[in-house]
Amino acid sequence: MAGKMALASGKSIAMFVPKALKGMTVDIPLALTEGLKNIPSHYGEAPRDHGPVTGFTSGAAVAGKTFAWGFIDGLGDVVREPYKGAQKQGMKGAAKGLGKGMVNLTAKSSAGMFGLFAYSSAGIAKSVRSAVYISTRKRIDETKHKEGRWLIDEYGYDKGKKKDEILAHFRAL
Repeated sequence: MAGKMALASGKSIAMFVPKALKGMTVDIPLALTEGLKNIPSHYGEAPRDHGPVTGFTSGAAVAGKTFAWGFIDGLGDVVREPYKGAQKQGMKGAAKGLGKGMVNLTAKSSAGMFGLFAYSSAGIAKSVRSAVYISTRKRIDETKHKEGRWLIDEYGYDKGKKKDEILAHFRAL
């Protein structure tokens, strides 16, 4: 019993380092980036969607887009928001617009800077995970294929049998 407990403890401690490393290099920066990117949505502006991160290549692409558009939109909002506000409410609207523009400049450019690291590291993490688990997926697919072959051999299914006969036999099982 003590040996099993020690083995289980050793396994859980061994998983601590990779989980902590992923948290510090992927999860926390990604949460910070997403939070900063979504600040303007609190006053009605829709955040840009740069697409999903599925691997290193898409992570680098999303990181570049977030960085570029973060600075472009942030700097543009400093001019655009006071102009829109002035058209709607005069000087009071211009002051509100300037406030929104400054918040957007800070939030969007910060999201762009953190996004360079966050989305790139998220892409690397997904690429590593898929490389590690590809053999598992292959084994699952091979096993499903073998099971299908066994069902065909065992029950004599072929292309000549009708769909209803196959379904009836399946339901009987």
